[in-house]
Amino acid sequence: MKAATFFSFFSVSILTLTSLSTVHAQIGKSKRNDLHLNVNVDKINGAEMIESLASRRSEFNKTSAKNGFSLSQMPKAEYIFDHSNTVNFTFDGLDFSICNNKVIAIKGFQLSDEVLSQITEKLVYLDKAQFLFSEKANYALLNGEANAAELKTIERRFFSSLKILTTTLKDISSITRKNDNSSLVAVNLAKLPMPNIDMPENTSNTQSLVQRTK
Repeated sequence: MKAATFFSFFSVSILTLTSLSTVHAQIGKSKRNDLHLNVNVDKINGAEMIESLASRRSEFNKTSAKNGFSLSQMPKAEYIFDHSNTVNFTFDGLDFSICNNKVIAIKGFQLSDEVLSQITEKLVYLDKAQFLFSEKANYALLNGEANAAELKTIERRFFSSLKILTTTLKDISSITRKNDNSSLVAVNLAKLPMPNIDMPENTSNTQSLVQRTK
């Protein structure tokens, strides 16, 4: 009886320790997955930033049409995702963790490096497009080579890049909201097509041209 009681106690102890180990492992895994989404990192409201880039260019165009071109009011071309430090980029309730032009995590989902790379490819492509179109528009104004029609085409593509970026982010958000299973999210995110927009060529250094103009 004593032997049976001992083995029974021993078995229960092993099961308890195993259960605790499993719980700790799950907690540890959850913490590791959220390391990239630390509350201390910089935060960016994606919708506000995209709107800001578009509105600054729009207001500059309106002012230029009324009062003529002003160098001091020219909106600077800016990247959205190109940060050397880790930032939390929020859009439509979804938290992206981004560092060095890469999406390294989406809060609440266990996504493979391959899926994160596919998301990065689409977002960074559009970010690069809007940056280069903005830079190209500035260069055309400073250099005085583009006519009104050419400049309008460049700027239309700038706004289109931002619009497609917004749509792509909304698609990603929609997919994650419809599926709480990380595997299904990964499959559907992988199906998103590459953005259909022509990438502009790199222009000469706008900043150096600004310095010569002053």
